[in-house]
Amino acid sequence: MIGLDVGEIESEAFWREFLRSLRRRGLDGVRLCVSDAHEGLKAAIARVLGCPWQRCTVHFVRDMHQHCRPSQRALVYAALREVFNADCYEQARERVNGEIKRRTDVVGIFPNEDAITRLVGALLLEQNDEWAIQRARYMTLETIAPVSDDPIVRLSAVPA
Repeated sequence: MIGLDVGEIESEAFWREFLRSLRRRGLDGVRLCVSDAHEGLKAAIARVLGCPWQRCTVHFVRDMHQHCRPSQRALVYAALREVFNADCYEQARERVNGEIKRRTDVVGIFPNEDAITRLVGALLLEQNDEWAIQRARYMTLETIAPVSDDPIVRLSAVPA
């Protein structure tokens, strides 16, 4: 955490002053700011930090859930997680759909729609479990190093 403040309202003025206080304390060289889609915060980021903005995936997924029936949310969440955690654009576009196509081709003909839903749901749960085990990382020095000017960040996280 690099800062904390309490305000009466989340206005652009509040966020602008908060970000300016971080700059006064030494925050510099921000290359990307990730947050929710609050319009005042986005405007303050553009004005004070002058860096690109990206919407937080957690907030995006929460908003996506509002467009789904409760019974569909687990499937949508699992599919979105695979897309967000893909290593590249092509993998994000094809990874989950490719696996679903491969498995459904093996079955060939389904007796009803519920059978398709069960198979696809099981595949998405399997993908979710695989991600949780193999890619259980949020942000590491290795993932930050390519965009950092700080030589300490470039040091290996594990001693040689």
